[in-house]
Amino acid sequence: MLSWPKKMFLALCLGIMTFTPWEIIMVHLGVVSFTRPNYLGLPWWLPLAFGLVVLGSVILFTLADQLFKTILKFNPNWLAFEYVIISGFYLSIFFFRQFPYLLTIGLFFAVVIKLIFLYEDLDILFFLFGACIGPTVEIILISLGLFSFNDPDFLGMPYWLPVFWGNVALALRRVAWVLTPRAPAPAPLGGGLSGV
Repeated sequence: MLSWPKKMFLALCLGIMTFTPWEIIMVHLGVVSFTRPNYLGLPWWLPLAFGLVVLGSVILFTLADQLFKTILKFNPNWLAFEYVIISGFYLSIFFFRQFPYLLTIGLFFAVVIKLIFLYEDLDILFFLFGACIGPTVEIILISLGLFSFNDPDFLGMPYWLPVFWGNVALALRRVAWVLTPRAPAPAPLGGGLSGV
């Protein structure tokens, strides 16, 4: 079992390694551009920011799930599937960004299907949290002149961004469960049969 500092370091590294390569591709395909790129079209601080987002999310979501006393059914083996879903979101953005309404609706339906088959307690709340906080932070960074979307739809960002960040929040919630597991709910007494 890893110690808490090692888990947090792992979360930081996971954020850097998961999102930085996709952001490099987004820059080279013309989805975003940064004001002062240092390497491969990215500024020096961006990989660190990705790492801190994942680290902060793991801490925040772990505390929130403990506060809400969430009963988890998530299988850690599904974590790779979360990466596949995020990869699918990025690929959809690359191929369909010229059709922002269709892209937004498609990504939203992908989240709905995910929630139908892989729903956990309070997932909708965490989705809404990510859909609000992620774009808000990006709007602040855009207003500071640190980067820009090349095809913004409103407030300097594309329509699909809240759906994207909502899905990322769901994935990071599951990363938190894998790094800081909680005991599953106890089985009911008597094998779950009542009146026997």
